[in-house]
Amino acid sequence: MGGYVITLSSIPPRFSGLHLTLESLLSQTVRPERVILYLSRHYRRFPDWDGALPEVPEGVEIRLVEEDYGPATKLLPALKEFAGQDVDILFVTTISLSPVDDRAPIGGAGAAAFGVHRDQSDG
Repeated sequence: MGGYVITLSSIPPRFSGLHLTLESLLSQTVRPERVILYLSRHYRRFPDWDGALPEVPEGVEIRLVEEDYGPATKLLPALKEFAGQDVDILFVTTISLSPVDDRAPIGGAGAAAFGVHRDQSDG
């Protein structure tokens, strides 16, 4: 592969605000090969979630995972999916600029990306 993949996760109360974030990730100057949104099939903190998936722009892949890893859902499934491949994984996390209640619509928040490079060399 040789490029980079952006991975992120979300929770049901934040689904309605995902579209702008995803559009921004897709319009980077150096475009990612893939943008993958990992979502849990069941959320421990949101047992009443009806399973409705968020609308995502063309170019975003949704992957449903069985385990709710909490915030690590953006990274752990990606490490498994891309094991042994030469790919940089950029995972996106939300940085709260003011107190945000997970049950309320997201307020003042920004996003940050962190990278993981899987070195395939023998040394």
